[in-house]
Amino acid sequence: MIDDVTIVESFPAMRPELRRTAAEPKRLARLGCLYALTRTNLGRARRCARPRLVDCEATRFATAAGYRCGSMSASHNVNTVKAIYDAFGRADLATILDAVTDNVDWATEGDTGAAPWYGQRTGKDQVASFFSDIGSTVEVSEFTPLSFAANDDNEVHPLVRFGIRSRHAGRGATMNLHHYWRFRDGKVEYYRGSEDTAQTAAILSRSAVEAL
Repeated sequence: MIDDVTIVESFPAMRPELRRTAAEPKRLARLGCLYALTRTNLGRARRCARPRLVDCEATRFATAAGYRCGSMSASHNVNTVKAIYDAFGRADLATILDAVTDNVDWATEGDTGAAPWYGQRTGKDQVASFFSDIGSTVEVSEFTPLSFAANDDNEVHPLVRFGIRSRHAGRGATMNLHHYWRFRDGKVEYYRGSEDTAQTAAILSRSAVEAL
């Protein structure tokens, strides 16, 4: 806990109900984290070692003070995405599923008829089927993260070099993948992926199989 924080009971820029919340450090601590204003820096908040808020009043106070509930550092989120990519490379589905929320919103965007892993999915079971659909359809010949961009709004935007070969037609393609990951409380709550759908459709098409 922070020892040198003085609660400001009278702060004109705050609405009365938020001033009351700020004056109840013990209550906020029970709710998950103590947010307080220092006399030396009235416009900013100090935060204790426990980073989560679990109450709407505490959330309103944190928002007024400039903090976002459930926010993790950009580096933490990037490292989580890297761990997911590493797990994908070694076919470690359990690690991937542990990194997503129970109701994760997950999709590779494209014509759902072009590849079996396209389309929106919800929840861990459907994420598991997403990876199963990839593995049963193509062999992954390359998966190389090229760059990561992240911000303090719990978003990560990687660029990945991706190579695949159709298990049925034998044809291959190499392309860039653009991924968007959004986090809540340190876990992935939303994922969107985009790829060169024309290349994917070409190597998986019926005509590609018939040409063998």
